Amino acid sequence: MERERLEQDPRPLSGYALMTSAYGVGLGAYLIHRGTRGGFPERSSVADLALSGIATHRLSRVISKEDIAAPIRAPLTELEGRGDLAESSERAREDVGPVRRALGKLLSCPYCLDQWVATGFAIGMVERPRETRFVSGVLTSATAANYLQAAYKRAIERD
Repeated sequence: MERERLEQDPRPLSGYALMTSAYGVGLGAYLIHRGTRGGFPERSSVADLALSGIATHRLSRVISKEDIAAPIRAPLTELEGRGDLAESSERAREDVGPVRRALGKLLSCPYCLDQWVATGFAIGMVERPRETRFVSGVLTSATAANYLQAAYKRAIERD
């Protein structure tokens, strides 16, 4: 009975399970490796957390919504239409296996990507903090510019 219910579930559960396992194993391996190489900084600064958080927001949206990253998503997603602010709206392809479908769902969802991207920034802050702060600064500046562009567009449309 349980097996039948799982087979009827439209979500690519086996793909999700594989991706979650890969994330957990990869992060666990990094934690063990780094722990044997001298450990971690005592704490993160509020400035670094804010910088990484805003950069994570921006990079997740670039990967999942912007046309420039469409070639990365194309094998796994299909275009549904245009979203606000010149973003693409895509969904995972249905005609692929569960792993590719789960990857398509991940790559088309900025909220889903946040955890993965944030992990990359966190590792970057430990391994290469100067370079990570530079990249985070670029993405944070782009985020500020995007919000200013959106505010400008709304102001112009009101007139």
